[in-house]
Amino acid sequence: GISFLVDKMATKEVVVYMLQSNSVGGLCWNHTHLINSTLHNYQSALNIMDALKTGKIQLVKEVTVVGAHAFREDDVYLILSVHTCRVQNSNINCYGT
Repeated sequence: GISFLVDKMATKEVVVYMLQSNSVGGLCWNHTHLINSTLHNYQSALNIMDALKTGKIQLVKEVTVVGAHAFREDDVYLILSVHTCRVQNSNINCYGT
């Protein structure tokens, strides 16, 4: 048999540089489409910082993780990891509901 494990946890709010994609990470997945997170030049970095300052995008505050554990095994296999910003403003709904 298999057990599915779901957990929600707070994360440290930081921006990270992702070398493989030359982009910025640590942004809420639901708002990232509003900007281009790829660093093409210095202006790209300034645009991301401006979007963070104005609240157009937010940093990740919480992560929901779903894993699967097969009985008689020691490992847990990651299935899904969703990063959200937990915006409390009623005009901005991070969860899309």
